[in-house]
Amino acid sequence: VRTRIADYMTRHYENLMNPSSDWAEARALGYLWYFAFVPAAAMINMTQVPMVSMPYLASKFGDLATMGKVVKAFGDVSRDYFNELRGTAPKDEGVLSEAIEEAHESRLIDDGFAQELAAISQGSVLQRTLSQSKFGRELRRVGQWGVAPFTIAEKINRAVTFRAAYRMALEDNANPHVDAVMESN
Repeated sequence: VRTRIADYMTRHYENLMNPSSDWAEARALGYLWYFAFVPAAAMINMTQVPMVSMPYLASKFGDLATMGKVVKAFGDVSRDYFNELRGTAPKDEGVLSEAIEEAHESRLIDDGFAQELAAISQGSVLQRTLSQSKFGRELRRVGQWGVAPFTIAEKINRAVTFRAAYRMALEDNANPHVDAVMESN
C-alpha cells in the first residue's frame, strides 16, 4: 500500500511540475468566460486608484491634496487618451511632460509585468501547457483582445497615480517621504 501511495504522489508531483497540454483549450475557455470581454473585470480594476493609490498617497501628502491631484490627473489622462485617439498632440506640461516621457520609456506607466514575471519564473512550463492546435492559437488571440479593457484600465491607473504623485512631490518637495524616495533613487 505504501508503494502505491508513493507512486501516486510521484506521478502527481510530476504532473504538477511538468503539466501536459491536456485540457489546455478548456482552461483557456474558462479564462475567457470569467475574465475576457467582461466589463466588470475592467471596472473592478478601475477601483485600484481610489481603493489603493489614494489612501497610500493621502497618508504621505494629506487627504485633500491627494483628492484634488487625483481628480485632476483623471481629467488629464482622459484628455490625453482621447487626444491620442484623435491623433492630436498632447499638451506640453513642461517638467511633467518630460517625467511622463521618461516613465513611458522605462515602461513604468505602460506595462503590467505580472503575467510576464509569472511566465519567466515558470520557464517553459507555460509553453507546454498552451495548446498548439489552430483552435488554441485562435483562443490566445481572442484572449489578447478580450483582456484589452483590463489592460487599458491598468494603464489609466498607472498614469493617474504617476501624475498625481509627481505633482504632489513637486509641490511639497520638503515632505520627508519625497526625500526618502529621492535618496533611494
